[in-house]
Amino acid sequence: MQWECSASKPFTLCKQPQSQSGFAKSGAFFSEEELSIRDYARAIVEVTGFKGKFDLCLDRSNWDFGEKRVNYLVLSWRINKGVSLPLMFVDLDKAGNSNTTERLDLLETFKDVFGFDRIKSLVADREFVGNKWFTALNKNRIPYFIRVKKNTLLPWGKKPIKAEILFQHFQKSYETRLIEKNMYQGTVYFAGTLSKSADFVIVMSNQFLTAKQILAQYRKRWSIEELFRKLKTSGLHWENTHMKHSQRLVSLLIVLSFGLLIASLIGQRETIPWKKTIGYPLYSIFRKGMITLQFLFAHSLTELTQAIQKAFITLQYAGFL
Repeated sequence: MQWECSASKPFTLCKQPQSQSGFAKSGAFFSEEELSIRDYARAIVEVTGFKGKFDLCLDRSNWDFGEKRVNYLVLSWRINKGVSLPLMFVDLDKAGNSNTTERLDLLETFKDVFGFDRIKSLVADREFVGNKWFTALNKNRIPYFIRVKKNTLLPWGKKPIKAEILFQHFQKSYETRLIEKNMYQGTVYFAGTLSKSADFVIVMSNQFLTAKQILAQYRKRWSIEELFRKLKTSGLHWENTHMKHSQRLVSLLIVLSFGLLIASLIGQRETIPWKKTIGYPLYSIFRKGMITLQFLFAHSLTELTQAIQKAFITLQYAGFL
């Protein structure tokens, strides 16, 4: 069996030039099979052998396809510095931000499968704020590190003040300050600093840590941006699907998530050249894994299967977790 792969597009799926029968059935698979998010989450954690607490990130990824607004709310699992995976997600089937009910429903799904006691941290950006939302996080004792808007009102004597006023004395980006407040039916802490572009960065947490520690936890949010980049234009081209049905889109993301894990596992086992001129590896773990998978897919399905099996067998011994 001969396969064609484009060297100029290293992350484009290889195509079989003559018979398309196998690929023709892919549409039927997504229309006939409804994959369960709960079963997927259990499975992907089970295959990694992970028993600890989760570092979670919450964000949205969206794009337009004709009149359809594909808009995912994703709860991702930050496995390590270089690897994150979608863990729980829902197609909001609308444009715009998620509401509090949709966010809490997603967290309830996590609770049903793993329990809130397995959350080590939850990180999110300024989109994910609100009285009911923060009150629920505090009530359920979910450790969070969420950036808030600079005009967030904080209690101050008889009249509330904007959060930015408490940090307006900053002159340098390395300066930090920690403010403690009783809000949202609990004690919360506001850690503030200036970004390199002189914007206020104010992160709220229900964890008693230093300002620098809270800000450091929030910086882990970048992992979900990297995840979306790998799923989309710089990796698996998730946004190129022509699917519109919500359940089929969810099933597609489940399949892509396993693909992302497999590529990361394969890349973990490969030797990655070091680029001296930039002081970094030439490829990321994920990209190296994708290149290797493409090569094996083009040359030998047997070797591809063996490589995937070997990667899973040695998973816990490879320093992945």
